[in-house]
Order: sequence, then C-alpha cells, then structure tokens
Amino acid sequence: MTLLEPLHDLDEVVALTPDRTELLGSHCDTCESRFFPRRQLCFECGADTVRDMGLGRTGILYSYTRVELSSSRITPYTLGYIDLDSGTRVLADISVPEDRLVPDLPVTLTTAADGTWSFGPAENPADGTDEN
Repeated sequence: MTLLEPLHDLDEVVALTPDRTELLGSHCDTCESRFFPRRQLCFECGADTVRDMGLGRTGILYSYTRVELSSSRITPYTLGYIDLDSGTRVLADISVPEDRLVPDLPVTLTTAADGTWSFGPAENPADGTDEN
C-alpha cells in the first residue's frame, strides 16, 4: 500500500510583479473549472490536471455584508462576493466606505505593506479618480 502525501491549499494568493498585482487561482485542464484559492486537485471532476492561473485584479461587487461579531478578528469589517472579470467569484474583504457600498460597484484589488489584500472602489484609468 502506498501512502500519499496530504494535500493542502496553496498559500500564495496574490501575485506581485513590478507591473501587475493579481489574485492567483487554479484552472482545471480537464473540465475547465476555475478556483480560488489555488488548489492541487479539481473540486468539480477530481482531476489532478490543475495549473496555476492569474484571475485578475478587477471585478464587480455582487453582494456584501458587514460583520459585527467575530471570535477571530477585530470588528466591524465588510466581506463581499466579487465577480472577477475572469469569471471567478471570490469572497474577500471589502475596503469601500459604507455609504458607497452597493451591488454592481466596480472594484479593484488593493494590497497593503503588511501583505493583506482587499477590494476597493475601482479608479477611472483615464484620470485616476473613483468611478462613483
């Protein structure tokens, strides 16, 4: 009997390069499913034909909630589902002022010096201002 090594989620979730910051996920070459965070096996078909892929940094806020009580984090904070432009939906911290939170808000990935990441309001690429 051969013992297999345990599989773990892969830790790195944000790719930082000199010209781009984006979320990292996985793509199954067998069934074409996409996942976040990265995986070693496909959750849809069970195949091990999974490879890393960049999921992008922009998307649309699908839904959100404000968390008021937590045993693991300082409250309050906001979580939301983001529909990334790549077609993947992710659950992430949202760093948008409460009075601007609305479904369908364009958002972009932001990172902090301490390595944390969240999604904030997208900026208009033409003039660097918020779209809303």
